[in-house]
Amino acid sequence: MITDRYETLNRRVLEEQIEQMDLSRTVLDKIRSQWKTLKKAFSDLNQDRSGAIKPEELRGYLLHWGLSLTDAQFRLVFQHFDADQDGKISYEDLQKTAGEAIKPKEQLYFR
Repeated sequence: MITDRYETLNRRVLEEQIEQMDLSRTVLDKIRSQWKTLKKAFSDLNQDRSGAIKPEELRGYLLHWGLSLTDAQFRLVFQHFDADQDGKISYEDLQKTAGEAIKPKEQLYFR
């Protein structure tokens, strides 16, 4: 009985992790296709210019992109991008979680 509960809990945690990875990748792909630089992405996502992306700001963009997530799914995605888990996505959080995927590779640009 205890083993069954433990296995069920482990399966749920694993399913959430897989779901989070797929959702986060989808959001990252949307961000990458929308903006050329991380700075521009952050500036536009931070609509109220508070210096951090709030949950409602990110959710608004997700809805605009046609990603209607459940509250649990949204929480997983937001937590993924909120690297320091303080309830908002700072520029540093976005750099840590999405920076490598968004910023153009310097070696690709020559003058």
